[in-house]
Amino acid sequence: MNPIRRALFWLPLLLATAACTGAPIDESLSSSQESVAEESIAVSQDAVTDCRAFDGDTNKCNAAGCAYYFCSEQCHPKGTSYCNAGCFELCNAACRTYDGNLNACNAAGCAYFVCSSRCYTKGTSLCDAGCSAECNAACRTHDGDLNGCNAAGCAYYVCSNRCYTKGTTLCEAGCTDQCSVPERNSAFVSQSVPSYVLPGQSFQVSVTMRNTGAKGWSYDQFYRLGDSSRTWGLARGFLALGETIWPSYSKTFVLNLTAPSTPGTYNFQWQMVKDGVDAGWFGQLSPRTPITVMQQRDAAFVSQSVPTVVTAGSLFSASVTMRNTGAITWTAASGYELGTQSPQDNLTFGKGRIYLNASDSIATGGTKTFTQTFSAPGTPGTYTFQWRMLQRGIAWFGAYSPAVTITVVRPSSSSCGECPKGQTCPHVCDL
Repeated sequence: MNPIRRALFWLPLLLATAACTGAPIDESLSSSQESVAEESIAVSQDAVTDCRAFDGDTNKCNAAGCAYYFCSEQCHPKGTSYCNAGCFELCNAACRTYDGNLNACNAAGCAYFVCSSRCYTKGTSLCDAGCSAECNAACRTHDGDLNGCNAAGCAYYVCSNRCYTKGTTLCEAGCTDQCSVPERNSAFVSQSVPSYVLPGQSFQVSVTMRNTGAKGWSYDQFYRLGDSSRTWGLARGFLALGETIWPSYSKTFVLNLTAPSTPGTYNFQWQMVKDGVDAGWFGQLSPRTPITVMQQRDAAFVSQSVPTVVTAGSLFSASVTMRNTGAITWTAASGYELGTQSPQDNLTFGKGRIYLNASDSIATGGTKTFTQTFSAPGTPGTYTFQWRMLQRGIAWFGAYSPAVTITVVRPSSSSCGECPKGQTCPHVCDL
């Protein structure tokens, strides 16, 4: 066989092979891309994730040894095919050379869709091939059945009680009263957020937002949940790779956050955002929710009932109420108690500690009233009454009770009579 005839013999086979693998025939289609790899090449999820960190940044992608695909504005491991990179136009380019020719399309190993008179890579869906009527027909079998529609991978529009191909606009679905909705919009649905965290603590929250716009949110189009304050160590919550949230559907973003290192109260509030060239914030914000960054052990003074004048040697009752403003619950078994101050651990009034009851469990925000009977010093004068919380053997913590000056006075003359028989009386009358 002469060379010319041999070339003519092999050319159709080479074109068919290129079409089946999704490789571009036109060299101009891949001038700025890596060569299309076989679809059978396995790329680890870790490798995909690492390269995707440079989505939207050509230079960083190249510097990391990844391949940047302009058709999808994404960065993938080298060797990723156009189809796996989301570059369906380039992937289909080889097959499209047979548009309008059913026999040639089939012979090349591509799939021919009569409804669009076009030839696509095998595996292309009716919807992706532009056969909207056929695509919708399958979904419409679930009209009036939300669960059936969802299970079939279609989009159910409550406004029309019908099931459509995902991507169908609200207007196309017959939701005429919603035709004027903006392309991007969102509504807050719910969130799970703690009230208290420790300084520097890692914790998890969830925020659910509903797509109330006319266009789907997709990972590839840089739709995110965002926080412009960057208070919690994370600025974005991401959709899953390849995920799209269509109009009327909701997405729950699970966020792994880190609390600030400084105790205090900080606001938690997030909103949907589209990053990229046409970046912008949109839709409802989640409710502004305060989160208190607190110490493990902390206490606040609430109130006290303390006499300011007592008789020397007499017994008297006093109480001090403290609130648990720390993260740990106070229990007697854990050694939480109230101790004297001014000076610390003094026994001026006969007691250096007031203990919790065995059954007490004072959680964050709870209060405890410590009530005790004390004995006044035997010597008249002025004395300081002040207390503070501690965990025995660990640390003193929290606010001090306000210092109260107690004046100890001599007994009145009426109390200086004879000592009752059989009792030992203090000699306070002689002071």
